[in-house]
Amino acid sequence: MTTIHVPLAGHEHTITVESGAIQRLGAYLPDQAGKVITVTNAYLHHQYGQKIAAGLADRELHTIIIDDGEANKTIEQVTTIWESLATIAAGRQDQLVAIGGGVIGDMAGFAGATYNRGMPVIQVPTTVLAMVDSSIGGKTGINLTAGKNLVGAFHQPAAVIIDPMVLATLDGRQRRAGLGEMAKYAYIADVRIADLLTTYAQSLAGEVRVPVDVYTELIARSAQIKVDHIVQDPFEHGIRAHLNYGHTIGHAIEQRCGYGTWLHGEAVGLGMIVAAQMGALLGMADTELVAHTQGLLSRLGLPTRLGQYFAQVAEPYELFSVLSRDKKNRPGETRFVLPIGLGQVEVVTNPDRQVILDALNILA
Repeated sequence: MTTIHVPLAGHEHTITVESGAIQRLGAYLPDQAGKVITVTNAYLHHQYGQKIAAGLADRELHTIIIDDGEANKTIEQVTTIWESLATIAAGRQDQLVAIGGGVIGDMAGFAGATYNRGMPVIQVPTTVLAMVDSSIGGKTGINLTAGKNLVGAFHQPAAVIIDPMVLATLDGRQRRAGLGEMAKYAYIADVRIADLLTTYAQSLAGEVRVPVDVYTELIARSAQIKVDHIVQDPFEHGIRAHLNYGHTIGHAIEQRCGYGTWLHGEAVGLGMIVAAQMGALLGMADTELVAHTQGLLSRLGLPTRLGQYFAQVAEPYELFSVLSRDKKNRPGETRFVLPIGLGQVEVVTNPDRQVILDALNILA
């Protein structure tokens, strides 16, 4: 078992990484009386519902089933959670447990942040992406037509419980997409992650079972990096922005192509290629970093080109309209996280628009 302490003043909690944890949730939930209300999807409830119930036999347990996927990350789905909580008569002493990928975690977290003006939320991520990113840090939210995660709240979890064993039942494309987000940590902070991803790329990208200790190390290292950034910058005023490496263009790809066309980790991977190319064009990073990024993502089974979708992403007016709404921006500024070397990045404000368009050509 690996335990990571998150020392946020007033919101201290732990991230636990242990095989089999999903069957023993009661042992990891913060000590608290009251109901346990799980929020999950129909597939995960079928896979793990009985095991979860057995591990919480001494608690009053309720389950809310919702639809997930980026297209369903809407106020309507959150309203379903709110109405269900009201029917259950949930109170501030009860615990809302999000069991699923990033979409479920974001929606359940937002519901928990706002229902009764706030109730404890425990994140139990079941995808690589959620384990290393969205379940950590307290960001919650939903999408609007205009862009991703434009409505939300910061609501730190009471605990994060990660069971690497659930990845054995994860769809292959979803698992590979999560590796794109995991690779991000290699490029912003930890070369060891790049080494592990390279060494085990064939197994990670395929259907061969990856040793649990490898997944555990990758997840724990990624989670620790995110925690380190969050503790230094809880509300994303400074260094926490580094965690958005690849996301500025990645979010634009998701929005312009339609949510669901590219999975989030796939879009982030494409965004990292563009970021590396921008770094090279601006003389910040060596061109070898571009090739390294393309090569690693390719070995992990992730896309490195936009193909038929290139034209709609690269259309200047639409692209810059999307980029102008990025949440990292400040008035009059467009901010990009760009590399200065493997494991090092910095924020660049208002890069020349032609550099952005030229860098995008690498995805054609």
